[in-house]
Amino acid sequence: METADKIFGLRAWGLYLYGSLAAYLPFFGILDIKSNLIEDVPKLILLSSSLLPVFVIFLLIKARYRIWYLTTDRLFIRALITTLLIIIISSLICGMSLIVRNDYEISFSLAAKYRNGIAEALLMAVICLTVSSTLFIAVLLKTLNLPGLPTQEFIKKQNVIRSNLKFILSSGIKEELLSGEEMKELQKKGKEIEKNMKEIENLSENYFAKKYMSSLLEHVNNFNQVLYEMIAPGSVDKELKWKKYIKQETSSDKNNKKSISVKEIFALKLGK
Repeated sequence: METADKIFGLRAWGLYLYGSLAAYLPFFGILDIKSNLIEDVPKLILLSSSLLPVFVIFLLIKARYRIWYLTTDRLFIRALITTLLIIIISSLICGMSLIVRNDYEISFSLAAKYRNGIAEALLMAVICLTVSSTLFIAVLLKTLNLPGLPTQEFIKKQNVIRSNLKFILSSGIKEELLSGEEMKELQKKGKEIEKNMKEIENLSENYFAKKYMSSLLEHVNNFNQVLYEMIAPGSVDKELKWKKYIKQETSSDKNNKKSISVKEIFALKLGK
């Protein structure tokens, strides 16, 4: 399910709802496209005019996913798939409205008339997306707690986690053994990450986000344990432990549980 969340954006399933909501406008007669529009307007003009609003929606979704997910892993493909699925859902809804209005009938024929019907449904879906883009802008710019979307409390805690992880990844500990004070600062950041992850686990909403944090929490705990062993009072062989768990000079060093967790932490794609 974690992979499905990364690909389809399951933790923000509300985007599919809000993105296709405006496609119901034709049912109420608010949005109407002349049935001969597809035949009268050149296909190239229709295609080019449809790309811009779709691209804007894609950028809005991508920007929001950047906030809702800790890493940038599969960000582009997730935003692209979400955009395409919203268009498909909206097209199906608009197609049903054309059938309800008796402009077309259900058929699996590829005759020109029915191809025009598919194109008309697609065009209506793009227009509806343009209308609903104002909702996406509101979701993007305002602090809204909408059903089916990560809450502001979750976003706030995740931002703290991301900021502290960036501090650890940019500390240089992977390249050289840091001083005692620098190690203590890393441990402080690690503890803060652990605290916020546990608080996210206790949130009642968003199963998929909590599931991901739970799997990452184990790696954070192991990383914090490595730091503790290196800076604990009376600790010896700090450099040997750094080489074993952090630098991982030999193949045997890479196979123990703590080293794997350190590797996972430093493999996170947090973006800029």
